[in-house]
Amino acid sequence: MNKTRVLLSNGMELNKKDKINPYSYSEILQEKMIKESIEKHFEIEEKNMTTYPRIKTMSLFFIDSIESYRNDDKTQEHIRIYFEEELKRAMGRRIKNTQDQGYKKYLENSLEDIEKCHGGYFSKDNTGKDDKIEKEVNEILHDKEKLLDLDNPRRFIFSKWTLREGWDNPNVFVICKLRGSGSETNKLQEVGRGLRIPVNEFMNRVTDREHFLHYFVDFEEKYFVSKLQNDINSGSIVGETLKELSDELLIEIAKTYNESEDHIFDRLKEFKIIDRKQKFINNGFEEIQKLYPLVFENKLKAGKIRSSKDKKGKVTLRQEKYNEFKRLWEELNKKVLITYDFKNNEAQQELLNKMIIKFWEDGRFEKSGFELKSFKSKKGENGANVEFQEINSAESRYNAVSISNLTYQEFLLELEKLMKVPFNMLHSMFIDLKNNSKVEIKPGVFKNDFNLNNYLSRKTIREVQKYYRDYLIEKSLHNMFISYDSVNTTVHPTALTDSKENPLKNIGTSEVGVLFDETVQVDSSYLFNELYYDSDIERGNIIEHISEIVVFSKIPKNSIKIPVIGGGSYSPDFAYVVKYKDGKEALNLVLESKGKDQIGLSSEEKMKIRCVEKLFDGHLNIRFKAQFKKEEISRIVGDIIK
Repeated sequence: MNKTRVLLSNGMELNKKDKINPYSYSEILQEKMIKESIEKHFEIEEKNMTTYPRIKTMSLFFIDSIESYRNDDKTQEHIRIYFEEELKRAMGRRIKNTQDQGYKKYLENSLEDIEKCHGGYFSKDNTGKDDKIEKEVNEILHDKEKLLDLDNPRRFIFSKWTLREGWDNPNVFVICKLRGSGSETNKLQEVGRGLRIPVNEFMNRVTDREHFLHYFVDFEEKYFVSKLQNDINSGSIVGETLKELSDELLIEIAKTYNESEDHIFDRLKEFKIIDRKQKFINNGFEEIQKLYPLVFENKLKAGKIRSSKDKKGKVTLRQEKYNEFKRLWEELNKKVLITYDFKNNEAQQELLNKMIIKFWEDGRFEKSGFELKSFKSKKGENGANVEFQEINSAESRYNAVSISNLTYQEFLLELEKLMKVPFNMLHSMFIDLKNNSKVEIKPGVFKNDFNLNNYLSRKTIREVQKYYRDYLIEKSLHNMFISYDSVNTTVHPTALTDSKENPLKNIGTSEVGVLFDETVQVDSSYLFNELYYDSDIERGNIIEHISEIVVFSKIPKNSIKIPVIGGGSYSPDFAYVVKYKDGKEALNLVLESKGKDQIGLSSEEKMKIRCVEKLFDGHLNIRFKAQFKKEEISRIVGDIIK
């Protein structure tokens, strides 16, 4: 021990003012926490790996006893030994139960070499000479792209003080803390390691889905979750309902929308949202939310932070209603494949060639490597203040040194897998680029300045794939060159049914909405018995009664995945069974509720809507409609029936 910390015989380190319960970190409790953390990891991983684009799922374990994970005597590594045994059992169960063949193969490959699935970093590793450990540490600390590569099975990280090294990874979904942490600041920093927006397999941030960090601690920190939630809520400038325009809110609006505070204040008075004393009038708080929505989007919603001990919310299905909904639901759950209908191979090759030329012209090719520069030192007057000046002469300045870590064949094979484009077409695409990437260095004199060897890296692969996706989306708005083919697979189980085709009694409330209103009853034709929703437009749909509607349902999140151009998928919001006035024929309606005007749609949103329209065009007696801001469902249904 010293003045600030003590090291116990079992490897546990305690800092000044730390508390310890003698039973907190017994091996039995550790094993229970490890087991539950692994189970949660694979529950999240399966969802992330079966939703396109896929997301690499990482878990972080904080431990105190380094020797229990990395020891010269391998028989003493009790945490590592138990972890690997439980990892094998968990993988075996998932392999047996998963219905996704791609994910099953992913698990089988991991199971072949279980040691590659996890790795550790500890401060003493800096002084070691083990090449294997050095390579492992370098990957964890410095090579984030390799660590998040789906071909890399490593996804469990063990450490003691990753905080001290500034370790950060956006794809941590589970943190298991097998040691004490001391101060509240340290606890908040540890949680912060997992509060990042994750990236998908193309290293793009995934902002269109909800992500939760699962944080496992022992009973010594049982009050931490509630304190964390209170701290975050109390720090919000927006309460449940404000009665007046606060200075903090005015400043936040001005900052978010890049407008002056005086201009915003005058506008609110002009629209009769506030009075002279800044009090809200005429439902002013609701109106300011509509006028400046971005400011209110970051408010913490109920359920964003919760304890696993809290009762999990369930919403009940009305069993008698499901029978009327069954046929439509099963049709929506049938799998389809998207096919690009180019006139011929030449047409597809022409599109690829134009795309890569545009990619090059936009300056999207970037070298992976480093640049060497030379400097000379110069002393100031009287020998003080040494200055460094860069030497710009051609003799002393080195050009950028490119690092290409793939062969041309490896590069094309990986690109083929991601772009779903034949190998030979990709080869022809780059040949065409080489022949047509000449630049005019002076009038009448051209030089071919492109050399693919400088860009043979996974970074280039990701950039080309993303650009190709965006290029396809843009072109598809002028020419919807796709078709859909049905695939014969089993439909059940689904988000609403079990494997025997029986409707579930209930599902999680988060699947149908994060907001809850117990003061209003849902319509009698609604499939669920309570009002859970995600937006005001959805709330209106659920409570409005329309006599022609037999049954309708909010489609559980990500349960219907319609493939769209560029490799993504689309999940509509509502499904309706509607009777015509003669009562003889039923019409099925699938609805996407947009909380914005049609003019505000992005190119990707427009593309997705057109893809779904094409899927249902004259098929299954289903109509697809997009519902925009201020459009009532009754008018949409009425227009269709007419």
